[in-house]
Amino acid sequence: MDIEFYEKMAKFQTNKIVKLILEENKIDDYLIIHRFGRLQPGENIVLIIAASQHRKESFIFVEKIVNWLKFKITFWKKENFLDHSTWVKGEKK
Repeated sequence: MDIEFYEKMAKFQTNKIVKLILEENKIDDYLIIHRFGRLQPGENIVLIIAASQHRKESFIFVEKIVNWLKFKITFWKKENFLDHSTWVKGEKK
């Protein structure tokens, strides 16, 4: 799989949603890593770490970020097969 993105827009979109989520949840710190480029089958794409006093807030934060990354952040994914490649159509939510 190849993952491409428009860096400036993806960072803007991610920072915007993180700010909104942090207004709703008490998170002490967080880290979001989303890989891009050529990835092999089975490789991890996203890492999200959240630190909070109560695990429920961290779970909610991570779930909301995952949903935003999946449906709202500008990433383009191309699946590569032995004989062809195809761009993945984005899911609507």
